[in-house]
Amino acid sequence: MKLKKRKISKVWKEVLETVEAFKDNPEYAPDPDHIQIYITTKDGGIVELHIGYDGEKILKTFDSFDSEEELEEQRIIERMEDPEGGILLN
Repeated sequence: MKLKKRKISKVWKEVLETVEAFKDNPEYAPDPDHIQIYITTKDGGIVELHIGYDGEKILKTFDSFDSEEELEEQRIIERMEDPEGGILLN
């Protein structure tokens, strides 16, 4: 059984084109140390994608939240646990 290729939405196409433009024009985002992308779903959920470099290897993580409030609560907890901050890779 052959799987049907999913049609890419206009939003995804625009996101990919924008990221490509940043990559091709380093004056916009010179040599990023890490990148975070937040994806909001139609039902109000949020997916947070982190891609970064820890000095030795590339790390990719993602978290899912049911709402913006849940995301903010997680940020408060993280700030309390690590007040110095740092990159947000989980």
